[in-house]
Amino acid sequence: MSSKKSVFFQSIFALILSIGGFLRTANAVEVPILYYSTLGYPSQFFAMVTGMPDLDQIRRAIPIAGKMGLPDDGVDHCAPTAAANLLGFLSMKGYRELLPMNDAETWDDRTIPGENDATSLINALGSEMGTGSDGSDFLDVALKMKRRLNEGRSRSDRFKVETVSDYGCYTSGDTSTERLYREIANGNLIQGNLDYYVEDSSRPGFLRLAGSHAIVITGAMRNSSGDFLTIVDPSSGGDSPYYQGEYHTNTYEVTRETVNLSDGACVRTLTSVLKEDSIGVDFKTMLTGLIVIKPPRPYEGSTPLALP
Repeated sequence: MSSKKSVFFQSIFALILSIGGFLRTANAVEVPILYYSTLGYPSQFFAMVTGMPDLDQIRRAIPIAGKMGLPDDGVDHCAPTAAANLLGFLSMKGYRELLPMNDAETWDDRTIPGENDATSLINALGSEMGTGSDGSDFLDVALKMKRRLNEGRSRSDRFKVETVSDYGCYTSGDTSTERLYREIANGNLIQGNLDYYVEDSSRPGFLRLAGSHAIVITGAMRNSSGDFLTIVDPSSGGDSPYYQGEYHTNTYEVTRETVNLSDGACVRTLTSVLKEDSIGVDFKTMLTGLIVIKPPRPYEGSTPLALP
């Protein structure tokens, strides 16, 4: 792809992000639009959905103000918060029955009832998913999400929920940017799992797992500068530790990298490693799991492709 095309492509991607920010500021509920381009595929592409809620997991109770909180202030509630964002999105885009007693359209109005609606949903999801001091189990999150999505639905109107794992020395699922592009352009929604690896002091040259984090992936892009993902992060709050994070969309460059992992003592080439200079941390951040939600019909604002 020529540099002129690359600049144009990046400009379009930036425009989409800026339009999304304007719509979120101007309206209580952002107009959802599924954007994608197949021009030059597979050497260049992008797909992105706007309108995803961005709730924060950190929620401290303030009894005097009537504000609800989460256990341990929500520090371990990234997975149920990411799931709440996805449920809120679907409930506003044609699947209102998913949250019949919880109005996602009030989550961003900064009123106590609206915030408490969100907190009660996250708390309920955490209970369903068995979230504790060590977080949530990835496969259990997927199972409980599938159960909640399909509760009371007929067989012909059910969501499909698929998991992809690419972690440690024992799994090798496809978490590539191209895979994410196909899923998003096809009208599917994605909850991702990030693993954090640090140097293993007992085994020089090897990395050990230090923690995990759940996110929502809303965009995937490739151009001559590299591969990029857009992420809605439950931990990226605004000035307040209680209010959600101003609907920020964070864009990260991802790359392939060969690493030595202590668990299993193997050498792995991972396809989706977030570049350190794009997130400002001194540990490896790897996309190691996907929960792909496939709606039984297109959500409002989307005209999906049919990519294999």
